[in-house]
Amino acid sequence: ETIPHTDGTLHHSVVAKFPIAGPDGAPLLIGGMAIDVTEEKRAEQALRDSEEKFRLLSDTAPALIWLLDPDGQCVFINRQFLDFAGATFDEISGTKWRLLLHPDDAPMYIDGITAAQRERTAFQHRVRARRRDGQWRWLDSFAQPLYGAEGEYLGHVGISPDITVAVEAEEAIRASQAAVVA
Repeated sequence: ETIPHTDGTLHHSVVAKFPIAGPDGAPLLIGGMAIDVTEEKRAEQALRDSEEKFRLLSDTAPALIWLLDPDGQCVFINRQFLDFAGATFDEISGTKWRLLLHPDDAPMYIDGITAAQRERTAFQHRVRARRRDGQWRWLDSFAQPLYGAEGEYLGHVGISPDITVAVEAEEAIRASQAAVVA
């Protein structure tokens, strides 16, 4: 129930009412107890607001954002990641995201993220991944270990921007420098 207090603020309370028997055993009064749960309600709302902000931030970021649990299972993927892959969460969650990796790059990338999880260290690695249109795109993945309030390891949170244009520019510069030297 919402109960107004004398200062005009509204408080949320859990209310229990019960009959109080008189001398003859018949109900004489109604007793009750109210437990103020206003702070709990505020904390719940703050958590919902925080989750909504995170979701909005991650879904509008121009990069793939992901979360691996301690076992290396992908448990969160942002909208950009789903759009990139042209897949649903169920189609690329768990370890199925690995199928997007270029066969030449996958072993080193997977070994690297597995080692980072085992050692609870940061991870950075370039990898090619197949976009929904079949094109191989270069991603630069960065991940950090994530810890809970009690210090328990929760996995790694990562971001992988598409750097294909930059890689192609680097390759063009190297090719033009090689042509000048020759």
